[in-house]
Amino acid sequence: MRSTLRDALLIARFELSESLRARRALALSTLFLLTALGLAFAYSEAVEATRHAIGDQQILRGAANTAYEQLLLYLADGNRRVARFMAEQPPAALFLVKIATWFVPILVALTSAEGIASDLGSRAARYTLLRTSRLSFALGKVFGQALLVAVVLGASAVLFLLVAVARTRGFDLFGSAVGILRFSPFVLSHALCFVAVAALASQVVTSPAAARALSLALLVAAGLLLGAPALIRWLGLPSAFGWVSELSPYAHHDLAFAPHAAMRAVGVLVYLALASLFFAIGYLRLRWRDV
Repeated sequence: MRSTLRDALLIARFELSESLRARRALALSTLFLLTALGLAFAYSEAVEATRHAIGDQQILRGAANTAYEQLLLYLADGNRRVARFMAEQPPAALFLVKIATWFVPILVALTSAEGIASDLGSRAARYTLLRTSRLSFALGKVFGQALLVAVVLGASAVLFLLVAVARTRGFDLFGSAVGILRFSPFVLSHALCFVAVAALASQVVTSPAAARALSLALLVAAGLLLGAPALIRWLGLPSAFGWVSELSPYAHHDLAFAPHAAMRAVGVLVYLALASLFFAIGYLRLRWRDV
């Protein structure tokens, strides 16, 4: 087991360096950073406009006001307990969590899905597998892509904070940074889950294009899975079958803002468990296929 993990980490380091040089990954990561930059400007403009409209400096710390409360209720799907918890957090932290949960799945599907499939298609995996196990190879690829996403997320957070400090008077840099760190375990485990979805696609096909297409299809399927309970009721099946919707990564986004720390920790564990499940499904195919 120790050698498996050691080899996986070595492969992950190589995968990260290769991803940072790959034009597609670099272009999409840059696009993500530019999106974060644009949203940072939008955030600073919105804060300034709100300040001028209501004359309330406390908006920077998420103080309650009619417009802000309505926004939080919308983000909390009408749950007032969750909205109150969100009101206590730095708005910048909430904004970045939402950016991550909305955009990371697409970023991952377009950058991470081709990793294993590319090596399988080119037969380069044969040379790697002469020196290590298939499990180390697959884990290393997943870890490397997860590190790439973590680097992009970290750079986005830093960029966002720098813009907010420069353009927003009275911006609470320390409080916002602490808030971002508070939610970082959830954001990273959420990202790892979608990396595992991409790895599933990458392990069952041998074409990078097919892997990206399958990864996007799995994202769509995960969204459709949320409607399983309604479909089951319409078909007249036992409501117990509705649990299948819990297999969708999208079903657990709200746990990021659960008022109790224990529930937020459960969210992290749920995403790690789903990541393990999706990786294992893909690995069952990789383990027995001819490479």
